[in-house]
Amino acid sequence: MVAGAFILYCLAYFERVPSMLLCQYTEGGEYISCTKDNACEPEVIDVKGDPLAYDYMKNWATEINLVCLGNF
Repeated sequence: MVAGAFILYCLAYFERVPSMLLCQYTEGGEYISCTKDNACEPEVIDVKGDPLAYDYMKNWATEINLVCLGNF
């Protein structure tokens, strides 16, 4: 039971969207600072969390592109 609680508690961290994002608008181009609203525009090719942000965490939100799905 404790192991199940530990796994369920951690899911929130896996799905947490970083406060600062970097968006790539052209293939092979540089990443530019953007907001969640900008990251969901159709012309954005790739989104990742800004590693210089105070709350940066490499997780599912940016790895499997959950940034634009739902209300994370």
